[in-house]
Amino acid sequence: VDRAFPEHSLFRDSMGTGQSALFNCMRAYAVLDDECGYCQGMSFIGGLLLMHLPEAEAFEVLKALMFTQNLRARYMPDMQALQLQLYQLSRLLHDHVPEVYGHFDQHDIEPFLYATPWFLTFFSTSFSVEFAKRVMDAVLVGGDSIIFAVSLSLIRMAASEIAACDSFERTLNFLQVALPRLADEHMDKVMQDATDMRMDAAQLEMYSDEF
Repeated sequence: VDRAFPEHSLFRDSMGTGQSALFNCMRAYAVLDDECGYCQGMSFIGGLLLMHLPEAEAFEVLKALMFTQNLRARYMPDMQALQLQLYQLSRLLHDHVPEVYGHFDQHDIEPFLYATPWFLTFFSTSFSVEFAKRVMDAVLVGGDSIIFAVSLSLIRMAASEIAACDSFERTLNFLQVALPRLADEHMDKVMQDATDMRMDAAQLEMYSDEF
């Protein structure tokens, strides 16, 4: 758990109040759901919740996310659900931002290279804590499909910058380093566009059937 938000005051001290609470939440969840167990990305979800809730309440919300919204599926050992969601993101890009999809295809940029932590940690690992908090709020209000909408909103916003990257390395570096900075600069617009976007459940199901 010491890898989750090491710069945040709540989690900075080794096994301090924040790290201890996070460890307790993760251990309790692993015991509760032994089929899934613990996956490292979960600690970022728990950490975001602990920034605003006492330990017991954070654990209850974590359970609701995992079981009611079936977030647990993407943390299963085979990670089939995560692979499906990354495929669905690729298909959404193909259908809604074709110019970026074409650029990614040209330079062999697959979603697993940049979007895996977006789904597993709600953008916590490379984006700012404030951005991740906004994503968490949106998930709690509107469901987990908002991750697709935020991803599309980010990539659509940065389409011209992505197009200017002329190699695999520059494109991937942009997605991992520059895009999080742009997200902070345009946070309200990114989140508003994502919230206004309607993820078509039938379309996602069609992609699932293809997968």
